[in-house]
Formats: sequence, C-alpha cells, structure tokens
Amino acid sequence: MNKQLSFGPERIAKRRLEKIQGFPMFSQWVCIFSILLAAMLCVSQRAFRENYIGGGIRHLPTVLFVMGLAFQVASERLFGRKEFRVDLPQVGLSAFAVLAVWSILGSTFAMVVEDVDHHYLTFGVGMALVPLLFWWTHRSLGPLASENVLISAWGLVFASAIMALIFAPATHEVLHELEFLVFPFLLFLWLRFRASVLRLSVLVALVMTAYMTHKWTGYITAGLAVLYVLALGLVDSNRVRRGIGVAKLFGSIGGLLLVVAACVFMYSTRDSMPSGNTSVRLHQYAIALEEIGKAPVFGQFYAGESGILYREYLETKLIPTHSDLIDVLRQGGALAFAIFCIGYGSIVAVLFRAALKKNLKSPIVHATLYLSLSALATLAVNPILLKPMFAMTLWAFLALGSAVAASRVQDEKGWVRSNAAR
Repeated sequence: MNKQLSFGPERIAKRRLEKIQGFPMFSQWVCIFSILLAAMLCVSQRAFRENYIGGGIRHLPTVLFVMGLAFQVASERLFGRKEFRVDLPQVGLSAFAVLAVWSILGSTFAMVVEDVDHHYLTFGVGMALVPLLFWWTHRSLGPLASENVLISAWGLVFASAIMALIFAPATHEVLHELEFLVFPFLLFLWLRFRASVLRLSVLVALVMTAYMTHKWTGYITAGLAVLYVLALGLVDSNRVRRGIGVAKLFGSIGGLLLVVAACVFMYSTRDSMPSGNTSVRLHQYAIALEEIGKAPVFGQFYAGESGILYREYLETKLIPTHSDLIDVLRQGGALAFAIFCIGYGSIVAVLFRAALKKNLKSPIVHATLYLSLSALATLAVNPILLKPMFAMTLWAFLALGSAVAASRVQDEKGWVRSNAAR
C-alpha cells in the first residue's frame, strides 16, 4: 500500500525518466528542427533567391541547435540519462575543437581590434558545431533515431531541389553548391532499390541533375557517384565469380561512360565552359597563393579578410576566395590545414570502416561516405563553410551518418541498445 500511495520526488523523477526514454524530448525536437531548417534554407537560397536568407535568419538554425543542446544537457543532468556508448573519433573531434577556438579568437580580434567586417567567425562556429553534433547524436539521439532524422532531412532536401528544378526552371543555377547534398541521396536510392527499372531511373536522374547544374562541381560529383558504384561493383565481383558481379561491374562502367557522354554533348552545345568567371577565380587563387607563401606555417592567424579585393572596370569588390581549403591554408597556414585534415579524416575513417563491413550493407552509411568525398570536392572550389546554413547542414549530415556507422561497427549483429536508443 505504501508503494501505491507513494508520490514522492523519487517516483515523480522515475516516471519522468521513463517518459523521456520512450519518446523524443522537446530539446531533441528543437535540434532536429534546426537541422531541417538549415537544409531548407540551403535549397531556398539557390532555388528561390530569397534576399532575407542573407540576413539574420541564416544564423537561426545554429542558434536553435545550441539552445536545444543546452536544454538537452540540462535535462540529462536533471533526470540522469545513461550514456549511449560508441567509439568516438576523439582525436578528430579534438582537432575540430582546436581549429574552432583558433579561428574564433582570430576572428574576434579582427572584428574588435582591426575593424574587419568580412571575417571567419562563421567558419569557427561551424567547426565548433562538429564536436557538439557528435556529442548529441552519440550520447542523446541514438543510432536508430539518427538514421531516421538523416534520411528524413536528406529526402526533404532532395525533393525540394527536384521540385525547384521542375517548377522554377528559369532560376539560374538551382543546384549550384547543392550537388554534395542532392547526389548522395541518389546513391542512397540506388543502393536501397534492387529493381533494374528503379536503378535505371536513378541513373537517368543523376545524369539530368548533373546536366542542370551547369557547373564543373556538378559534373565532378556526379562522376564520383558513378565511380563509387563502380568500386562497389569491383568488391561484389570478388565475392560473386560470374553473373551478377560481372553485370554490376560493366553496368557501373556503362553508367560512368553515360555521364561522360552527357557532359561531352553539353560542352559541344554550349558557348562557354561552366567554370564561372575564370579571370576572377584565377586572380583570387594567385593572390591567395602569394599570401600563403608569405606565411606558410601559421598564415594570418584567422585575423584577415575572408575575401580578396578584385577591381573590375571602375568598381572594387571583396569576393570570397571560392575555396574553403585554400582559405584554411591562407588564414591558418600548414598547421591549420593539418588540423583540418586530421578532423575531417577521422570522419571519413569512421564511415570507411563501416562501409568495409561486408555484413553491414547500409545504404545510408555508403551515401554518407560519398557525401564526405563529394563535399570535399565542393569545398575545394566553393566557400561553403563561410555560409552558416550550408556548414550546419554539412556537419549535421556527417555527424548523423557517422553516428550510425560507428554504432554498426561496434555491434555488427544489430543496433546498439541503451536507455538513450529509440
């Protein structure tokens, strides 16, 4: 009777804990919504050219995620939730944290002391999000929920981008700088479906969307997708001596040739190559390389401008370098570039280790691994990490996919179950 009539603090806390463990918390929904919002802002900026995205709303996803994470930490301390344990890339996360502190301090000095308007504070905040996102997905969200959130957000980006291509064909460069988010979902669909008709439809969609990008980035990332399928075909051909393995191998080669043929056909029908303003880019790269040569080890300590002056006719413009990788070298030197490679390489290593598990054929793990490669190709020729919503979406997708990959490597027979798993 005493147990039935017990309504003390311990019983109330226990019932609240059971409710939390059975359903996503409000703080989790805030974090999830922030990821979806960042992804939609990426599509909206390119597809609809909304001017308001250039204002304060571009920082809203980051602010919402930090607020949700703060509520998450407070609730876990209050109700004592257990940790969801997987193998974390500790060295890589530490590298991102070091680079975040470095760039934030340098950018703050540039703003306060040097009165620099175009700085690298956004880059630093994006770097700081990486360990926070990993902590959230591994400790709080759980592998099953991580996969569901990633597929939902990815599918939303893909569907929105395709609809923009269909209903807003006059909009210029709808998929430019979105290729690394759209094409990996096509690879996910390719691996998810086994029917030949569906896979042929995915291949046609890949060729058409690559054509509609009208940029080198789209052609490169589309070629990477086919090369990835080709690599999977080579792996399968080692396990299947004849028949299906050989068909996959030659099918992958045929898909690659189809993409190449489509690009060649487009080149022959265009008046100019899809490389943007070549004179601007070459000028930026030449100035950036000159600055790197002056300070090759520490760069400008992230206290310099995030753009390079370019004079066109009588107008002087401050234009981004069009390469996040060159910016890392330019602002932080070889030291910052090495730190960035260690951090990014740790993400790729987690995904690659899971992708090599033959009994863990996960389409979402392969798609995320391809995302990490295609994103790297995009970062090499675009200022993605200087845009809050693009950086937020990229790191969130990589964190969610790596959480799924790490959990599957740890428990090859299925999901890691814990009180935090959904």
